[in-house]
Amino acid sequence: MPRIETDPGTEVNEVWVYLSDDEAEDLRLALTARAEEEPPRQPGWHTHILDQEGREVTIAVGEPE
Repeated sequence: MPRIETDPGTEVNEVWVYLSDDEAEDLRLALTARAEEEPPRQPGWHTHILDQEGREVTIAVGEPE
């Protein structure tokens, strides 16, 4: 299974994501909240970052399904 993909199952080799300060802070807060969860952590955890244009990046922890 691809670990970096566009559409599910469609692999890409490299991705650059440029975050605004607010988007970076949202990601930090989401990752911190996940890291502080008591085990067992929620399987399939993921978070979404939307930019002002409605484009979305999904960050997931775990193996692709």
